[in-house]
Amino acid sequence: MSTIPAKQIANLPRIARESLTIATTNTIPALALTPVNAASVKLFVNGVQYDAIRSPVVLTLNAKTLTWSAANAGFSLDSSDRVTAEYVTSEPAT
Repeated sequence: MSTIPAKQIANLPRIARESLTIATTNTIPALALTPVNAASVKLFVNGVQYDAIRSPVVLTLNAKTLTWSAANAGFSLDSSDRVTAEYVTSEPAT
């Protein structure tokens, strides 16, 4: 039986989860890690899940930046919202 080198394991895709604080209306802070793609990102706002693949699109991704569409969502994000991002990343844990 062979073993998998630790370096190889560290680079396997994994799920990252982070709490995000909304300081400015409709502005989501940058993610700590880069998602593998937009389809892997789930944003939970006050316990309700949103993503970048359902229509109408309320969330878009560019590298580590998420953009919220208040018009498509039907509401604005503000500092009273509890926001959590969950996504797949290939970056190692920090």
